[in-house]
Amino acid sequence: GGGAQQVSADLHHRLQNAWQTTMLVGQKNSTDTTIHEIKSPKILTYANLFFGLEYMLYPTIWQIARQPEFKQADLVHYHNLHGYYFNLLALPGLTHKKPSVWTFHDMWPMLGHAAHSLDCIRCESGRTCHEHKQLYPKLYTVDTSALLYRIKRHILLRSNFEIVVPSKWLKQK
Repeated sequence: GGGAQQVSADLHHRLQNAWQTTMLVGQKNSTDTTIHEIKSPKILTYANLFFGLEYMLYPTIWQIARQPEFKQADLVHYHNLHGYYFNLLALPGLTHKKPSVWTFHDMWPMLGHAAHSLDCIRCESGRTCHEHKQLYPKLYTVDTSALLYRIKRHILLRSNFEIVVPSKWLKQK
């Protein structure tokens, strides 16, 4: 649906000309047999949103590592991981099992909660910023952005991947 989905699907299809590629996605919107959906119970989506934990309650740690597509992969390329299916806590373990690349399509991996800081110093430094809590993904209860910033920083420092960005602006950020 969104830009990151379109970019990753286009890359997947272009790479198929030279390599065998598969995709694991949170929601499959295609009949393509090389794209596989990772199912997560809806109750977990509601729990994640209600408690402001974003995507920390999904059982991805066990699901993805057991997928034949992951086991057979020579390289894993991550795209938007904030899509109601991926547990970010899985990233250190997964990226140490397989060579990995992560394309940051927005600022979400670098911020506590929002996908864009709107140049807010509080957001970019990991502090709670009540001005932007309406940004995607929406916070439904408490503002957990400062906590999520610390969790993400902890996770990213323990993960092993190369970062790719689609613009000079995002590289600078």
